[in-house]
Amino acid sequence: MVRSRSTTRSTAIVLAVAVAVAVLSGCGGDDAADASLGDTTLPPLVATTTIWADVTSHVACGEDVVAIIPAGADPHAFEPSLRDRELLDRAGLVVANGGDLEESLVDLLATVSGEGVDVVEISPHVQLLDGDPHVWQDPSRVAGALDVIESAVVASGRDAAEIGRCTDSYRTELEALDLEISEQLAGIPPERRLLVTNHDAFAYFADRYDFEIVGTVIPSASTLGESSAGQLAELADVIAEHGVPAIFAERLGSTGDAEALADRIGVAVVELDSDSLAPDGPAASYTGLLRANAAAIAAALG
Repeated sequence: MVRSRSTTRSTAIVLAVAVAVAVLSGCGGDDAADASLGDTTLPPLVATTTIWADVTSHVACGEDVVAIIPAGADPHAFEPSLRDRELLDRAGLVVANGGDLEESLVDLLATVSGEGVDVVEISPHVQLLDGDPHVWQDPSRVAGALDVIESAVVASGRDAAEIGRCTDSYRTELEALDLEISEQLAGIPPERRLLVTNHDAFAYFADRYDFEIVGTVIPSASTLGESSAGQLAELADVIAEHGVPAIFAERLGSTGDAEALADRIGVAVVELDSDSLAPDGPAASYTGLLRANAAAIAAALG
């Protein structure tokens, strides 16, 4: 405590302290990464995408996990900022998808890993389909990768017994969701289990739940690919040949080509969430995203 010699000096000090507190309070901008770090004495847990941030948070017993790429943003097109670099530098763990999903973060993740930050990529720990990075569309693959995240979270200083219990609980939740989705989609007859999507993001979903992807508007695993007039004409013929009733577009990125094609050939456009959680609503969690997508597909094809 500061002891002053006069009331005037004491008042001045109090006012100065109040001003300093106000200024410091205003200095921490509204950047999500800064706001989410909290007062924990352990280095923060970080993930590249909101999907892996949510999964890692469940493994970490609800601890806040900061996502570098914000909700609703496209990981294929995201460009990191200096603040993102600062966050990665002080992270206790970074969980990344890998498989070139986070295209603009590859070099940065390699740099911070070389400087001692623990960076764990999920893709090397699951069975990939032709290099497709969208592994989270199959909850059984995510459930199988939880042990990798658990070990990394424990290595970052969290309690092993507590993290183990939370991991087991979340694995049970994902396994139950996998069964729920299978049952929800069971009513779709084999001849209607056909998907046309905006880009190659649902191969793991199709593989897990016995669908066939007969075409994509953007013939690429990245949203940065482009359609051609000839390719869209061929896709229109495929849709007509198989009697596909809907094109499944995605809420992130451009859906202009998908909507134009659907209008031209008279099929519906159904929006799904693919590469990011939604800022709010049913798809604001990983399990919610999978559940909402399954419901939309069942409604369109059932």
